[in-house]
Amino acid sequence: MTRIIEVRPGHYHDSVSLMQLSQALMEDEAVDHAQVAMGTALNLDLLTDLGYDRPDAASADLVIAVDADGSAIERLRKVVDTLLAASASRRGLTVSDLAPAKTVGTAVDAGATVVLISVPGEHAFRQAVEAIEAGAHPIIFSDNVSLDHEVIIKELANEAGLLAMGPDCGTVVLDGVGLGFANVVSPGAIGLVSASGTGAQQVCAITDYAGVGVRHVLGLGGRAAPAAARGAARDAALVFPALSRRVARVVS
Repeated sequence: MTRIIEVRPGHYHDSVSLMQLSQALMEDEAVDHAQVAMGTALNLDLLTDLGYDRPDAASADLVIAVDADGSAIERLRKVVDTLLAASASRRGLTVSDLAPAKTVGTAVDAGATVVLISVPGEHAFRQAVEAIEAGAHPIIFSDNVSLDHEVIIKELANEAGLLAMGPDCGTVVLDGVGLGFANVVSPGAIGLVSASGTGAQQVCAITDYAGVGVRHVLGLGGRAAPAAARGAARDAALVFPALSRRVARVVS
């Protein structure tokens, strides 16, 4: 087996796309291990734990690590390039039938009431504040957002009568539409508020198996910010009617 690691500086992709890409590589018979991820400290630690040499990469750099049959390496590089290009072509999600918005504010002006933020953690604060100021509920998929920034985001959202979901909010379902990681389940009368995305998915799967549908799942993220997050859970049920299926997805 041949082990390679490649760093592509400033080549950002959201974590959902990269997890799907990594899974696609892992399904190749020539691959023993593959990880395509941004160069965050956590991802680099995972690579070193797996025996890779720690690359010189920043959080905005793409890191491609593959342990595979040496004869398949070049083919796998082409697979990675193809899948990354396909992912990039899907970034221009539209609000209604309009052209892709260039900023959070213009997306909200075009009719979005919910903004899914999936950018490096140090940039998520600005995007979330812009969403709140424009009158939209932010879903912050990003992790590595500082606690101080999280408190400010949730205080601003509460003052504006909005719900800030996340950071590190991996699972949300709005009127049956899954955002982030979500199970396909039958629609129904249940609404869930959860800190754990995997926990919410398990409850969705159990209730679906029991023949009981789920309409909404709101994820508050795995880390509860002390003072500010208390109001988020308290007010969550009140914002269900205001949440729309129209979503602006911010990826760069």
